[in-house]
Amino acid sequence: MTSRPRWADVPPDARAAVETLVGAPVTGSRGTAGGFTGSLAEIVTCRDGRRWFVKGSGRGAEVYRREHDIVRALPPGLPVPACRGLVDAGGWTLLVFEAVAGQTVTEPWQDDTLAAALDSVRQLYDELTPAPVTPALPVEVALRSTFSAWRERPDWADDLGLNVDLLARLESEWPAYAHGDCLLHCDLRADNMIVDRDGRVWVVDWPSAVVGAPFFDVVIFLVTVAVDGRHDPESWLRGYGLADEPGVNAILAAAAGYWFRSA
Repeated sequence: MTSRPRWADVPPDARAAVETLVGAPVTGSRGTAGGFTGSLAEIVTCRDGRRWFVKGSGRGAEVYRREHDIVRALPPGLPVPACRGLVDAGGWTLLVFEAVAGQTVTEPWQDDTLAAALDSVRQLYDELTPAPVTPALPVEVALRSTFSAWRERPDWADDLGLNVDLLARLESEWPAYAHGDCLLHCDLRADNMIVDRDGRVWVVDWPSAVVGAPFFDVVIFLVTVAVDGRHDPESWLRGYGLADEPGVNAILAAAAGYWFRSA
């Protein structure tokens, strides 16, 4: 995990702007677990007793503005923390969300938490079709170069003992299957999910959102779950109703190429 700045490291003007946005001075803060960026990620407690999640940094402002615009456009009632707003002050850009009373999902996944996560994902993609955010990049455009490893015939593939021709053919088919009009998170994984005290799973960190077919995100998510070796993704795909979905193998092949290339 990357070392993160703390609330006290934020410039005074930016801290004051957050306090103005939420309507009360901050009296305490604590860091949060998870994530791979070096940006601020803190739960702050205010004098009025309310708690807020604050994220941001002194660089990469466009990422935070994009996430702000995406989350503010989502309909109410979804398992996504509400965004209070965005501040630009003191050379920093900060996003402020309602804090969820819970904890980041830890791995390996527990069956009940995974089932709750898939329930939340189903709710999201039922209600985010068609996408409420425009324009949003199609997933097949956003990941065009990311999911292209097998077709590039890399030297390392010869050492794997795999049918690269078959994998390349399947990989070439994924854009057509992934095309759609649902707003996809496009980065579903444990550290982007919070399980609350009632067992509901909330999905956070939306700057990578794209539009595409809902099952694309579910397939990629279940592959990340299966990495621990304790869960059979096929059984969860079957439970989600995707076992016979055309295109699953194409997306799996494309994702496998990406992960092999990144290893």
